[in-house]
Amino acid sequence: MVKSRRWMRWVVGVGGAAFLLQAGTCAATTPQAQEQIVNQLVLPEAASLFSDVIFFILDNALVHLTT
Repeated sequence: MVKSRRWMRWVVGVGGAAFLLQAGTCAATTPQAQEQIVNQLVLPEAASLFSDVIFFILDNALVHLTT
């Protein structure tokens, strides 16, 4: 069990370091690249988060109204 935990911690540590190194070398310097990142990654994720929050609130309200 301890060996498995140590192995998993090592894998997560190496994976995290690789992720940080890869993300650190990638820079969006042009305005077009920054706009594409916002349009393709940030806005869809924000919209999904917003719709999930609204659904959660409405679902809880419906549950409380029906019980």
